[in-house]
Amino acid sequence: MKHGTVSIEIEMTNSFGNKRSRFTTRRGVRGSEKPDEMVIIGGHLDSWDLGTGSTDNGTGSMAVPRSGASFVEVETKPKRTIDFVLFSGESRALGSQEYVKAHQNELEKFQRCLFMTPGTGRVLAIGMHDNYQDRELAIRF
Repeated sequence: MKHGTVSIEIEMTNSFGNKRSRFTTRRGVRGSEKPDEMVIIGGHLDSWDLGTGSTDNGTGSMAVPRSGASFVEVETKPKRTIDFVLFSGESRALGSQEYVKAHQNELEKFQRCLFMTPGTGRVLAIGMHDNYQDRELAIRF
């Protein structure tokens, strides 16, 4: 640009379809005492078109795999099996719907779900969304 105007020409072809997005990333840590009971720690991979991407949902996309790595690094043996899942198609719940379909016969085994999707802005806390009666349960999986 020091030498004058820069021009770039791009040819891009897009298409729209009815493709159903599946959950994109999934990794589990098997439970030691109740391996058939499941806990989900999840987030989503896509970003809101008006968001910056760093908080919607860069925070969840970073925190979920980091949580899983922490369990492995400190050799924690959770009581229940923990599924670390990053869903795609969050705004239309496509990834989570596909996850539910894939686990249709196991739904009664799911005990808790912590989903990281803070939206835009600073992440200051984990919101309970008026489920304060479950605060003690949320920390004991």
